[in-house]
Amino acid sequence: MVSEAVWSKWQGVLHRPRFDRYFTPAARRTGVLHALARSVRWRAARLQVADCRDPKDSRFLALAAECHATWLVRGDEDLPCLHSWRGIPIVSTTTFMAA
Repeated sequence: MVSEAVWSKWQGVLHRPRFDRYFTPAARRTGVLHALARSVRWRAARLQVADCRDPKDSRFLALAAECHATWLVRGDEDLPCLHSWRGIPIVSTTTFMAA
């Protein structure tokens, strides 16, 4: 599931230069986003949380809580400080893929 706030973040991240080696030209990134948009389930995350040291990551916590997520897979170093949040394990992509 994805919320508007999380989708907005994904769009910005996907257009960062570090992803140029995976998605060139820019039209290909747009195609990936369109394909992803058709395959995700949308959810309005109404919950407000402020439990993370990076307030921008609160959108991910809110969506996880709204969806009753069983995992939260992280890619940065702000969420791991929580280890688990409201009973939801927060794991690296490596750990998640190995499970």
